[in-house]
Amino acid sequence: MVTAAQMLTSKTAFRNAGSTFNTCRTALNSAHIASKPAQEALYEWLLTVRAVLARRLGSRWSPAWAEAGFVTTTTRVPDTIKGRIALGLSLVTYYTTNPTFEVPDMEVTAAKATQLTEAAVAGQSTVTTAEQALEDANNVRQPARTDLLGLMSEVIANLNKKLAANDPALARFWPANAIDANDAGQAAECDRDLKRRWRDFGAVRSGGAGRSLSRPDDDPRCGYEVSPGL
Repeated sequence: MVTAAQMLTSKTAFRNAGSTFNTCRTALNSAHIASKPAQEALYEWLLTVRAVLARRLGSRWSPAWAEAGFVTTTTRVPDTIKGRIALGLSLVTYYTTNPTFEVPDMEVTAAKATQLTEAAVAGQSTVTTAEQALEDANNVRQPARTDLLGLMSEVIANLNKKLAANDPALARFWPANAIDANDAGQAAECDRDLKRRWRDFGAVRSGGAGRSLSRPDDDPRCGYEVSPGL
């Protein structure tokens, strides 16, 4: 038997977990945006360095390129930010060890390598922290979601056993204000399987007519209400 108090507690837990999850997802997106300029600056500088090195080492890869940090048997700048940061760090060492190879008028120097690489590392560190926070939030949200879906499925099963098609309790089960507009921001996370189950219940219990919910992407966070009388 599912009580109103159980439903309220479960719904509140899921709503709070969903709010935290969405906040963390926004923070991750902001971290990506904030880190982009530093990443692009490092990439453009690495392209310049590659052109400078090609004049000294030749356009084709050789072990001499590996000494500069191009260790993957290609002179191509890495596609990933982690690969670019690793190359930037190697070039710091390369130009510090070989200062005569620097080209100051093109800013191909150990100092520039340090500046750009550190900026990219700082931005990527923020992204990594935000990714972990989002993962942690999701680890809290998923059990809360599972718990609420389980309770709602149990309520549906109990009502199928106890209510006749013309039972007036159905009017309380599908209240006009069943959707909480304050949760509209979480609509993107709606569970469509749950929506189908609620609609199927309404269709069966109203003789096929079915009561449609007031928003096409409803989910537990949208504030379904179960009358204490049920």
